[in-house]
Amino acid sequence: MNTPDIKLTQSRALPSKREVDTLAHWVMLLPVEGWEGLDDALPYGEALKRRYERQPAERRKQRCLAVDLPNPRASHVAFACVTAEIGTFELLTLARQLVAPHVALEASALGVCVCGFEGAAAERMTEALLTAALAASTEMPRFTAKKTMPARLERIEIYGCEATHGFERSYAEAEGNGLARQLTGLPANELTPGHYRRWVAALAKGEGWHLEFLDLKALARRKAGAFLAVAQGSPEPDAGIVHLKYGPPRAARSGGLALCGKGICFDTGGVNLKPANFMLGMHKDMQGSAVALGTLLALTRLKVPFPIECWLALATYHIGPSAYKPNDVVTAMDGTTIEIVNTDAEGRMVLCDTLTLASRAKPTLIIDFATLTGACKRALGNSYSGVFTNRPEYYAKGGLHLAVVYTQQAPSRTSSPSPDPNIL
Repeated sequence: MNTPDIKLTQSRALPSKREVDTLAHWVMLLPVEGWEGLDDALPYGEALKRRYERQPAERRKQRCLAVDLPNPRASHVAFACVTAEIGTFELLTLARQLVAPHVALEASALGVCVCGFEGAAAERMTEALLTAALAASTEMPRFTAKKTMPARLERIEIYGCEATHGFERSYAEAEGNGLARQLTGLPANELTPGHYRRWVAALAKGEGWHLEFLDLKALARRKAGAFLAVAQGSPEPDAGIVHLKYGPPRAARSGGLALCGKGICFDTGGVNLKPANFMLGMHKDMQGSAVALGTLLALTRLKVPFPIECWLALATYHIGPSAYKPNDVVTAMDGTTIEIVNTDAEGRMVLCDTLTLASRAKPTLIIDFATLTGACKRALGNSYSGVFTNRPEYYAKGGLHLAVVYTQQAPSRTSSPSPDPNIL
């Protein structure tokens, strides 16, 4: 897997005319009010101003605009005018739109200019543009006959902001994000549970993580009946739970963070078979595990001072004579009995045993990632993720909050069948 290895330079000053002329590709963020006064300080500011003023007044704010500068290179500039209060989702969306044309043109060097913002606001704007550039430069899996690879971004020059931390977190997040996207892009015949496990083992060796793999026999000894029910329909006994540990020097022996991820490498729905329009794309049902693994990689890059355990529930959900059925009753690792109503609820089946294992180490925080459920997507669409937690303080500040806060109650020893297992 290839992740961005892009050289970064920073300058608190705005670019000079010579520096603008040196690069053929630029992205810029300017303030909605008062940026016209920066004409003298920003080379070719007059050309940007004319392009801005050609837009109707009601469409000037947060719009991706483009102009070719009147210089020998005909430098292509994608820019937008925003307020310092722009929301994070809107800012990242806009940053992606600004970077996209330069990636399509296979830019090898990109100038980033944040003009008219100071301090934390300037850093926030710069971080969004850098994040978009790094994400767009991550190489995705390719299965075309064409062998020629497109040119890759090699250098980013930042003007108008100089952060002492060198945007190390942005680079770490980009690497973890890229890893998750690359894994998700692999087809199910390329990323079986066995392939996935061997690939993770190679990564763990390079990163210095401790790895343990609980195969089907090990899970049977631990009475992980919920996980085993999902795996029993597969003709290949390659399912299991991967357990990774990151432990920095002087870290506490207890507490820390546990990351859990649903890794269903293909989801047929089982006996309650998915219809054709929902079957396509089910190789992505392992995204939860990819996000957990990418998060572990990003935190490792940042050398966080607390221990992390990562649990990946890997299986391919096949349909066959041995597959579990509606009205079957299985017993999870913690002794809870579960009557199966709809077999397409396999995600919570593999995760309940995985979460039981994760909780036994008594981590301070458990974060579980999963592609659950279809009802969540119908409620929130593709722009938001659903969050379910018994700790309201873990919600992100600001933004849209459509989530369920679970109260702490004594767990029932036997689950009650739900009329619709796709709704939590």
